[in-house]
Order: sequence, then C-alpha cells, then structure tokens
Amino acid sequence: MKLCLNGAMSRSNHLKKGVRKMYKNFYLATTLMLTVFFIFGCGQQEKAEMKHSVSEKREAISEDISGMDEHADHAPTEKGETPSADTSSMDEHTDQAPMVASSDGTKTIRYWTCVMHPTVKMPEPGSCPVCKMELIPIYEGSGLELTEQQKALIPVRTEPVAFREVSREIRTVGVLDYNETRMAYASTRISGWIEDLHIDFTGINVRQGDELLSIYSPELVTAQEEYLTALKSVEELQNTEYAELRRSVEQTLTAAKSKLELYGLTLSQIEDIRNRGEVSTTLPLFAPMAGTVVHMNVTQGQHVNKGMNLYHIADLNSLWIMADVYEYELPWIYMGQTVEITTQSMPGLSFSGKVTYIYPFFDTQTRTQKVQIEVPNPTGRLRPGMYVTLQIKPTLAEIYTQGAISKDPYACPMHPWVTSKHPAECEICGMDLEPTHSDIIGAESASETEGKWVCPMHPEVQSDEFGECPICGMDLIEKAEASAPPETAASVWTCPMHPEVQSDEFGECPICGMDLVEKESITGTEAPSHAHQSLAAPTIRTDQPPLIFKYVCPDHPDEYATVPGLCPRDGKPLLMTGEVLTVPKSAVIDTGLRKIVFVDRGESGYEQIEVEVGPEAWSTSADSETKRRYYPIVSGLTPGDMVVTHGNFLIDSQTQLTGSASGAYGGALGGEEDSKPPVHQH
Repeated sequence: MKLCLNGAMSRSNHLKKGVRKMYKNFYLATTLMLTVFFIFGCGQQEKAEMKHSVSEKREAISEDISGMDEHADHAPTEKGETPSADTSSMDEHTDQAPMVASSDGTKTIRYWTCVMHPTVKMPEPGSCPVCKMELIPIYEGSGLELTEQQKALIPVRTEPVAFREVSREIRTVGVLDYNETRMAYASTRISGWIEDLHIDFTGINVRQGDELLSIYSPELVTAQEEYLTALKSVEELQNTEYAELRRSVEQTLTAAKSKLELYGLTLSQIEDIRNRGEVSTTLPLFAPMAGTVVHMNVTQGQHVNKGMNLYHIADLNSLWIMADVYEYELPWIYMGQTVEITTQSMPGLSFSGKVTYIYPFFDTQTRTQKVQIEVPNPTGRLRPGMYVTLQIKPTLAEIYTQGAISKDPYACPMHPWVTSKHPAECEICGMDLEPTHSDIIGAESASETEGKWVCPMHPEVQSDEFGECPICGMDLIEKAEASAPPETAASVWTCPMHPEVQSDEFGECPICGMDLVEKESITGTEAPSHAHQSLAAPTIRTDQPPLIFKYVCPDHPDEYATVPGLCPRDGKPLLMTGEVLTVPKSAVIDTGLRKIVFVDRGESGYEQIEVEVGPEAWSTSADSETKRRYYPIVSGLTPGDMVVTHGNFLIDSQTQLTGSASGAYGGALGGEEDSKPPVHQH
C-alpha cells in the first residue's frame, strides 16, 4: 500500500514539472513574438519618417530658392526704395518668379535650371530631365548676393583686371659641344706613305690652306708622268696634218689632267708641274678650314689608304649647347631668343647665346625637348664638354610678337601691327608709317661699309685695308659697294649653309664651297631708310591676349616712351615691349573643362564668368616687389573688372546652394560635363 502511494506521488510530481515547463516555453514564445512585432513596427515608422523628412528638405530647398528669386525681382532699383517686408508662402514665391521676370522689361531670363542639378540648363520652363523637379529661372546679370554677415565670415578679396608686363624665367642646364657647321675633315684621295708630318699633335690652331703633311704615292707619280707624256705629245703634234691623231692626244691630255685634279691637286700645282716638266714625288695635304685640330689619325711614316680621315678640325670661335626644356616651357622658346650662359669655372662671368634650332622630335623618356643654342667664343674661354647653366627670361609680349612679324615695308611706330605696302598714315593715330626692315639690329648701311674689308667667317671684323682676320686668320674680302640706285633691282646671292656670305653674282661660298643661291630681288624703292632702327610689326591674332606696346630703355626700365627712339639717359635705342591684360592666378578656378572667375558687380552680387587664358606668367605686384603668378586674359574680361582672388571657392560652394551653375563641381551633380555655362560677353 505504501509503495503504491509513493509511486502515485512521484507521477504527480513529474506531471507538475511538465506543466510548469510547458507554461514557461509558452511565455518565452509569446515574449519573442511580441518583440519581433515591436521591432518591425518601429522600422516601418522610422522609414516613413525618413521619407517624410527627405520630402520636406526638398520642398524647403525649392522654397528658399524661389524666395531668393522673388527677392531679386523685388530688389530696390532707386535710391531710398526699400524691399517689401511681406513674406508670402513658399508656393506663392515659386509661382510668381517666372511671372515677375516676364512682366519686367528690364530683366530677362538667361536660362532655366534645376535646384538639385544646376548643370541642367533649359531655354524654356519645364521639368528637370534627371529628377523631374520644376525648373527655376536664372536671370541675366543676376549674381550671388551675400549678406553683411556672410561677407564678414567669408574672407573675400578682390583685385582689378589690369594690364601688366608679365614674363617667365626658365632655367636649365646643358653641355658645350662643337659647332657642327664649323667642322671639317682633312682626308687623302690617294694611297701612300706619310713623308713629312708638319702637324703632329692635337690642339694646334691652323689657318685655311696650311700644309698639314705630305704623302709619297706611286700612283701620284704615275699620274704625273702620264700627264707630262700627253703634254709632250700634244706639243709634238701641234703642227701635224693628222687632225684625228691630234684630237686623240688632246683628249689623253685632258684625261690625265682630270686624273690629277681627282687626286687632289690644285690648278696651280698642275700648272707648276707643267712649267717644271718634272714629277713631284710627294703630295701636300692642306687644311680645309681655319680652326683647331681636335683629333688626328696619322703618325710619321704611316701607310694611309685613300679616303682616310687624317685630321679633324673644328672652329672653336663658335660653340653649341644642347639644352633640355620641359614640355610646359616650350611656349616660351623661339628661334633667335637670347640666352644667358654661366659656368662654374668662371664665377661672376656670363656669356650671351641665341637659340638657333628647336629639334622637331620629343624625348618621351625624359619628357623634354632638345634645344640648340649657339654661343660665340672669340676668346676661347669656353671649351667643349663644359657644363653650363642657361637662363632665359622672355616676356609674354615678346613671345606673342615672335613669328608674327609683318613683311610689309611700312609700319606705324605707335601701333606696330598697323602695316602697309606703301607710305600711308596710321588708321588709329594718324602718324606717318615708317619704313621697316628685317636686318640685324645695329647693322650698318651699305654706304657706311663701302670700301671696307670684312671677314667672311666673322662679319663683325672690319678693316679699312686688306689683311687677315684676327680671330680665324682668313683673308679679308672687300665689302660690296652700296646698294643700287632707286628703281634698280639688285639680285643677292647667298650661301644656304652660311647666310652671312652674300654676293652680287653667282659663285661659290668661300667657307664651304657650296654654290650660292639667289635670294628674292630687292628694289631700291623698298630699301630701308633708317638702318639703325628695327621696328617689328607684330600681328596680334584673335587667340592672343590684347597688348599695349611701349618702348623702354634697356638699362633703365623706368624710362619708357610710346614711340621708338633713343633712351634719354644713355642714348641707347629703346626696346619694344608690351603689357598684357592679366588676372592673378588665384582668381581662376580651373575645373579641367573650363576656367571660371567671379566678378564683383556691386549691388548685383558676384557673377560667375568663363574666361579664356594664356600661359601662366610672372609679374611684380604694384604694392610690393615680390613676384606673383598671373594668367593673361584672351577673352571674357575687360580692364577694371573686380575679380575675386580669395574666397572664390567658398563663393562657388554658395553658388551651388543657390541653384546657380557651379564652376568647380558642375559635372559631379548629375548633369552633363560638356555643357558649358554661358560666357559673359562685354
């Protein structure tokens, strides 16, 4: 009995535990279900609130912009007039903005844009093609207006657009090298043995025609004997009745003489052999030009073959420099440009050179351009192989006038771009056009050099009597007489390799032996009358910034004039220079697609204008002697415009918030990047 009772109680306890466990699981399941429902409900409510918040923000931005448009429409136009204090609803602003613009005859709508996508510009009202929002109007001449508090917070600074003389300084390095146009090889045309070696080491200066060595050649002896035999036969058959035989012997004599000429004998040497009637066992080798022996490939008693280069002679009075110029510096380099040269071996001394050639290929490895510079070296201080430092300081006016020199014979001294083929008056100032010419600055007239003797290699060497050039030792030649009288055409012959060689008739160049070529005929009526002036007549293209020309003293830049002449201080000829319309570099926002500036229009606010600029340059600011960077203006601005130089990026950001097209971030807002904003035309 007792055992049965214990078993029943045990089953009852197990049953109670099972019921309690079941209630506990049910409670947990109910709690979990309620928690899930609560979280899901909160998420739906938060999502709805976020949608509502975004919608309210979009409506607020649209209403603010509409309010600003209405404020611009109701801005005071006369002194004493105050803006209306009535604040209507946002929808009323949006509806009235286009109506106000159409009713006001003095204001026109420039274009319609989207609040969210300012790069969208439509000629008519409608919906944004990106977000379907209603477009808002942008009025002509309306700029960004800042409150006094905003102006105090934004450090805005402005400077006027003005004419300045801007320049660029280019520094590079190079190595001195031989002038390739003033080098020559002394080679032999026959085979033989060196009999006498007169120039037996390098570094010796020689003159043109100096005997370098003599060669013994059996071939030469045989050729001379053939010539003397043929000459004797001609003399014996001079009175013969057999014309055919005499003609054959004369042809043999001509062939023998030509053979000697091909071996390198001159006509005087052949004539000497004829007069003596004896052969010469040796043949002298003469220096082909004046210069310095920089290499020799011969020794005493050596056997040489025909065609061997025995001596290498170079004229060290003129050297070349191969300089590397970076790609962005190329616009500042031109042919004939003056270069200042310094070297570590001679501190404190500088040499002057000129750009003689710009190579037509580019080094893709170093991203540099090879530029050839020629430097005179009459004293011999500069030596091939030296490292040199080059400095070029071109002005922008100088760059833009190079390559645009007019060929017309008459130009205005006040406005050099006004030219004519005949004497006339300037269309701008009424001054008489003066003759122009393309000769070297400081060149003397023909009448001043008549009867003088000059060196064909160094035209600056002149003498009143015949003699030798003190630099290269060449014989001086007589200067051509004065130019032909008026109405008489004169042909000028020159060497294509040495333009300084000129002659009145056809002939050979005394330096290289090339045939002279005829230049264009020059008539006496077109000859320049003022040889001491060189008035360049530049033609300014439409893609160049406007220039104001003036003439300054080379040693006194503060002395200048508006017409060419002489410096009042030292009497030197004035140099033509020019000022360019520029803005500070900090005023230009470069977007990669366009360049933007903000112009202060006073009460109308800040107006965004697209400009076209030239290459970056440097100039000295008016308030200090420090140099600043400037951009020359090609189009978009006029002198006197006040451009923002500090704070323009903040103004650009504020422009985005007002719905106007941003200059720096237009393409990032969903619009087309190639859609340009309107350019402000003056």
